[in-house]
Amino acid sequence: MISKSDTAPHKVLERLVDYDVDVTFLVPTETGMAKSIMDATSPVRDYIKNSGIHDYSKQEKGPSHKKIIKSFYVTKEALIPTQASLYRPKTKDGDPRIWFYNLQSYCVAFNLLCILILDDKFYVINSSDKELLDSIDKDGSPLNDLLSHFKPTISLVAKELLDNMKMVSSRGFIESKHTGDTALGITLAEELGI
Repeated sequence: MISKSDTAPHKVLERLVDYDVDVTFLVPTETGMAKSIMDATSPVRDYIKNSGIHDYSKQEKGPSHKKIIKSFYVTKEALIPTQASLYRPKTKDGDPRIWFYNLQSYCVAFNLLCILILDDKFYVINSSDKELLDSIDKDGSPLNDLLSHFKPTISLVAKELLDNMKMVSSRGFIESKHTGDTALGITLAEELGI
């Protein structure tokens, strides 16, 4: 269903490249919006399972086995609390389903929803909302604050190594005194003083 989205996922991923964050995508259809139901596609199921929140393959069918997860809709102004329902119906071979309560108030059919998990909660980002996506760069915006949890950190040792590599690189071409498959690696290590 991603192919029917009104926004290309790669454009969203380009905006997230500066963050160490895993996400998954959902695209609600008109039928799904009307029936308050979405298929939990394989990438969505894998993402949720890998996060440790839920494993559909171990879930029994029927409403009594439904799992509710605290969730938030991310807007330009706030995080709006909601809930996600993860379940397998008794019909249709128990195909895994997911639904976010009050989704109709947050998006329309074929919007691209970017889902991320933090502290065992879902955060739903309507990636079709350009102004919301642009708020990534606005200090203090809900999206910027959320993504600040995923800023990559670099150790002092890694920073020192990176700085030394930049210094070696700034010198331009360095001729190797070695031959063979390992010549480049040995030359770099010597230049870095390793």
